[in-house]
Amino acid sequence: MKRVALQINRLNLCRSLIFLCFSLTGFGFLQAETHILNSTVMKITPGTMIIAMDNLLLDNGGVLNNQGTMVIKGNLQNNNSSQSNLGTGTFIFSGTSAQTISGHNIFKHLTINNSAGVAILNNDSITDTLELTGGLLKLRTSNLTLGAAAKVIGTPSGTAMVSADSTGQLRKLYTATGSFLFPVGDTTGNYTPVTLNFTGGTFGSGAYAGVNLRKRKYNDPNLITDYLRRYWTVTTNAVTGSVGCNATFQYVSGDVYSAEANLYCLRMSPLTTYSAANTGTHTLSANGLTSFGAFTGGHGALNSGLTVYLQGPYSTGSHNMNTTLKTANLIPLSQPYSGSPWNYSGAESVTSIPANVVDWILVELRQADVPAHATTALARRAAFLLNNGTVVDLDGVSAVNFYNVTLTQNLFPVIWHRNHMPIIAANVAGMNSSGTYAYDYSTGSGQVYGGANGCRQIDTSPVRWGMMAADASNDGNIYANDYTDYWIPEFGQTSTYQPGDFNLDGNIYANDYTDYWIPNFGLTNPLPHP
Repeated sequence: MKRVALQINRLNLCRSLIFLCFSLTGFGFLQAETHILNSTVMKITPGTMIIAMDNLLLDNGGVLNNQGTMVIKGNLQNNNSSQSNLGTGTFIFSGTSAQTISGHNIFKHLTINNSAGVAILNNDSITDTLELTGGLLKLRTSNLTLGAAAKVIGTPSGTAMVSADSTGQLRKLYTATGSFLFPVGDTTGNYTPVTLNFTGGTFGSGAYAGVNLRKRKYNDPNLITDYLRRYWTVTTNAVTGSVGCNATFQYVSGDVYSAEANLYCLRMSPLTTYSAANTGTHTLSANGLTSFGAFTGGHGALNSGLTVYLQGPYSTGSHNMNTTLKTANLIPLSQPYSGSPWNYSGAESVTSIPANVVDWILVELRQADVPAHATTALARRAAFLLNNGTVVDLDGVSAVNFYNVTLTQNLFPVIWHRNHMPIIAANVAGMNSSGTYAYDYSTGSGQVYGGANGCRQIDTSPVRWGMMAADASNDGNIYANDYTDYWIPEFGQTSTYQPGDFNLDGNIYANDYTDYWIPNFGLTNPLPHP
């Protein structure tokens, strides 16, 4: 084997030298800092290995065409203003102290073998192979994009992985469905990879999925008792159509705060609960994803799917409720249940009221063996009621979910509205096949505890029952005080949001009294109280 050592204080490849080609059958050494100047090409031919013992500098306008193998012991500094394809060969970073890669580089084969770590300082791409032999490839604030055909080889671990615990992402281009393991972790040596298996979708030009993470609790006040001190953020670009993806997130036992057995995979916005954590493998799974965001582990949020109608705003002509309060901009932007008798301290608020909203409601979860014994609230949340009877979260679309709820008995949801009598489910709200506790109060009087004493039939075709209007005091009774203390003082008000507006049209007129208070007068709600 022939060895050539270039041992000079500084190697400057000047403008007059158009090509510097190494065509050796052995290998060569660049002992000093190597500087490839403007209009200069350094070409390493196939079958040749060059070892750069110091830094390698590439000026703007300089070209590095590696078709063999280049081992770099120092830093790679690429000053070209546009992204540079550095050739079809292999780059091996194997220094003994921390190394950096700067500029915008396209590698075909990149090997990381430096226990002190290698950091990329700008956005880079790899078209074929990323080999993780030893040490961390640190993204920091830069993105590393792997081509559609690129693969990761080696044995990723806490000592050989991509550190993606800042704003930089590890990205993978997709042209079709398929699975890919993102070998990511944090700079403290915790290997916490993510696997994304796309089972559906249309992948446009430049389609990719990107992953990064944080080694800390996701900032959400609902994560209280059991959670992970780690979360991952998954984003996509140009992935459209019928997107389907199964995701797996690996965590380490040190991430767990409190009881691992209580953890579920959570997507945080909108909040969605997926499968329970696999405590044996320390993994979280979310199957059937159609959209992405931040994922972590937390005490299982209870997904609720509730349907309820209010008597007052209901129209038998449209078979829906009116949205007059929304149209007239009379619905407050913050939940209205902080006062008596609800005394709810939740901070739910929005910057605008979503489409098709009738009004705010308050959802309360109770558990017991039977509804008559369900006197204590496990959890409460303010939510929106849509005109089709669907109870939704503040985005106007998602189901209402509850954190830190542990059911030990049967679930009986309660619905409160500010001037309709509250109701409690007469039957157990069971989990359906999609993991949602669904309950429809409207299909018959038997759905509401107390039957016809707790609700009113509001339509015949379809048969539909709703919450009774005219409980302005919200004390569970429709008595004289609802008339004398609320309707009379408020009578004649227009464009208002008041308890005496029983049909929710923004006006307090005689029809609120004649159509709702008189027919419902004297009824006492059977809702159990402590």
